[in-house]
Amino acid sequence: MILLSELIGNDIGFLLLGAVNRVSGRRLGTVFLVYPAHPKYATAVTFAWYTARGRWQPRFIGIYAPAPGQWGLVFAVSSSEQALTAADNESRLLAVLARLERIKDRVGAKSVALSGILPSHLRAHNLRQSDQEREQTAAIVEQAVFATLARVGLEAEHPVFVLGSAGYIGSRVFDLLQQRCPNPMIGLDTRNNPDHAQLLHLLEPHRDRPALLVNISRHHVLELFIPSLWPQVTILNEVFPEADRATRNRLQELGIDYFHLAGIRGFALPKFAGPYGGAIPCCALSLRGSELPDDSLVIRHLNP
Repeated sequence: MILLSELIGNDIGFLLLGAVNRVSGRRLGTVFLVYPAHPKYATAVTFAWYTARGRWQPRFIGIYAPAPGQWGLVFAVSSSEQALTAADNESRLLAVLARLERIKDRVGAKSVALSGILPSHLRAHNLRQSDQEREQTAAIVEQAVFATLARVGLEAEHPVFVLGSAGYIGSRVFDLLQQRCPNPMIGLDTRNNPDHAQLLHLLEPHRDRPALLVNISRHHVLELFIPSLWPQVTILNEVFPEADRATRNRLQELGIDYFHLAGIRGFALPKFAGPYGGAIPCCALSLRGSELPDDSLVIRHLNP
């Protein structure tokens, strides 16, 4: 893949790809950027020595097909989430986005999609206007909530806690669920209550009852609430990356099932890393007007 990246991951290669795409009916939909939210993701698709070349230069690392006849290109930068969102690096981040837009135009793709917290970070700082990832991800999470409720046998009277309900994606998910889900909805968000202990009273009326906790917060926020959960709680996680093994072990000891929403079924070469293998992440998809069939969702049970 490194050799292929060097051969076609340049302006001439992108123009050639664009010519093929236009002749074949513009089946290339999305240019998708990923970054290593955890060091293990950095070396999952390339060698450690090669990552230095892509800190602020998107490198072509793969292709994916969310549906027959639809294709996307995967690019990566090796900078960490902390570096990408640092105020001192704003000009570098904007240069990365500008490069992706130029690549999109050259290959004839329809959109640029970003992974992790980049869409919310850019929107919060008025650096990007598109809400593509928010709308697509929220729609898939909503559907995954209904699928998980059915999977674990929760009824309409059982509560659904949304952790991250005031966030960029979480607020949209919360709105959708309030409109369409009959279950009681309880929002939990440390954004408005930095002291998470002030939110624990919202859990108490439902203690020892079956419940679903949908995690759409930031990495490590879930860990703050684990000591206050009970065995009848089921967790559906959308946060990237997934909880580490130590956290999942804690949940296992408490008797709490942990499910991870990886996205929808699709082909990728190479496969996306970790539990995303065999799936296409929600944020990598172009907007769709129709609901996905439940069997296209990839929801993995990650208890040890």
